[in-house]
Amino acid sequence: MKWIILLIETSTLEKNTEEEDNGNEMIEYFTDSLDEVVYSIIDPTLLNPNVALKQEQKVEIISQLYKKGIFQLKGAVSQVAELLNIFEPSVYRYLKMIDNNKK
Repeated sequence: MKWIILLIETSTLEKNTEEEDNGNEMIEYFTDSLDEVVYSIIDPTLLNPNVALKQEQKVEIISQLYKKGIFQLKGAVSQVAELLNIFEPSVYRYLKMIDNNKK
């Protein structure tokens, strides 16, 4: 069994294990499911397959996940695409848009 371990600001999740990181409260979040991590970061009502999201909403969701480091995990793009009910190339396109906006 693989475990996903992420450090996430406590403002986005309930506290499990606290630690200080440069003055910001951080928690370690242990799970074996990337879906759980995504649902803990993004409002689950937005991830409902019956909800039609606008492109701006999808970009914002992917941006939030990108900031949390989700896409550094193997298989994250395909799982996020499945959760958002979009194709993988769309996720990559949105990630490129986010990266271009940073420059």
